[in-house]
Amino acid sequence: MNREGIQEKDLERFLMLLKNNPKIALDWVMSHLYDADVEENHINLQITNFKRMYNTIEEYWFKPRWRHIGASAGICSIDDTFFNAWRPWLILYWYSPFSEEKESLKKLKPALSLTSSVISLQKLNPQDWVSY
Repeated sequence: MNREGIQEKDLERFLMLLKNNPKIALDWVMSHLYDADVEENHINLQITNFKRMYNTIEEYWFKPRWRHIGASAGICSIDDTFFNAWRPWLILYWYSPFSEEKESLKKLKPALSLTSSVISLQKLNPQDWVSY
């Protein structure tokens, strides 16, 4: 998604740092769909990329307990037992995560508003996707 975190090109260097520090445990691996309200092949490409990076993590003898890629829209869109954790942010506060609401979500009414600050800047290639 290219919002923050470890880029694939930096993953092995990061894993070496973790491996050389026995006080650090890698228990959670996550990403975030740049848009779960798009064509299925876009979601599948993101899932494929995540799993490829996860395989690299396993090559360094790490076995993270939790694997997560989806927030609210992912909960409604992804049926893959590889993922065992989710972040239901928008839907938890009664916002539909889809641009065109699904029938089952049409009765949702927003329960709050939210603001944020920039915490990370990423260098991207022109063909890379970025979410909110």
